[in-house]
Amino acid sequence: MIKCTISTDGRFAKLLNLCTQAEGFSDHKSFREMILNHGQESICIFDRGLQKRAAFEEFLKKDIHFVTRGNDNIRYKIVRIHTKIAGIQTETLELIEDMVVQLGQDGSRFLSFEIRLIKAKNQESGEILTFLTNIYEMSAEEICTLYKKR
Repeated sequence: MIKCTISTDGRFAKLLNLCTQAEGFSDHKSFREMILNHGQESICIFDRGLQKRAAFEEFLKKDIHFVTRGNDNIRYKIVRIHTKIAGIQTETLELIEDMVVQLGQDGSRFLSFEIRLIKAKNQESGEILTFLTNIYEMSAEEICTLYKKR
């Protein structure tokens, strides 16, 4: 098995990482390091391959902007509503909620840091999608569109 991770500047590939060993498939090793090397001028967009809460916290502390999908069974506690978006539609999604949350940890505990969570429904399949980001200046529609274009 080969894992390929590509970093672009929006038009061209800037970094290519090929990994063939099991240790390289770890979501918290090479992929995390690649994101940390991007710097603050970038927005890192990745799928559900990176779900470690410690990585999200590290990105927040280092001001590395990211957009990702949350797992279907994600647990969270609502801190506040970011923007009222119920009923707003994109090309393929109906936006449901845009809020700031604390993510669930072991048992009934929640992490101390806050993160933006956007929920949307795929208009075709009815599937509920969850997006996580630390970008607060962009609209929920823009965040969903960024993820789609990854």
